[in-house]
Amino acid sequence: GRRAGRRSRKLSVLQETTPMKARAIVLLDLDYFYCQVEMLRNGLPAERPVAVTQKFLVVTCNYPARSSGVAKLMRTTEAVARCPDLRLIAGEDLTPYREASDEAMQALRAFGPVQRVGLDEFFIDVTAVAEARASAGAWAPGTHVHTAAQGTTTAEALARTGTAYRPMDLRAASSGSGGSNSGGGSSNKSEQRQR
Repeated sequence: GRRAGRRSRKLSVLQETTPMKARAIVLLDLDYFYCQVEMLRNGLPAERPVAVTQKFLVVTCNYPARSSGVAKLMRTTEAVARCPDLRLIAGEDLTPYREASDEAMQALRAFGPVQRVGLDEFFIDVTAVAEARASAGAWAPGTHVHTAAQGTTTAEALARTGTAYRPMDLRAASSGSGGSNSGGGSSNKSEQRQR
């Protein structure tokens, strides 16, 4: 009781007197991840409509399939009815997805410490890389680097409702693989944990 109370007061004092260094954290979400893995494994072109299934449902599909009306959690019979050229690939065995996730995590470590959130999502602390680029003057002309002590403040954050932060939403085609990913950046990952 007494000892725990002292520890709690010491921690509280430490938090109040030790400034937290701003961090640059990126959340990377690999779009239609299972589908991308299967497209690479099967040598399928990016324009081919593809869906990965488990049991009788679509668990993910690529953009060509989505443009034909195929959606996540749709019955496979309905998906094929909407998109007759749809290639269905069984995705019950998660081994290839786990292996691809491990490969992605290894590649991302070049940018800083990585924390896996799911098979297709990663937090990357890019603080050191960002600081090095900034001090070397390596940002492209016109690049705006947003900084904030606790992420981007929004009305929801001030009211303590909603997401509590608004990361930048980025979408880019990855070079070489024909796949895509999205990422969000925030200066402090701890705000997301408050949701």
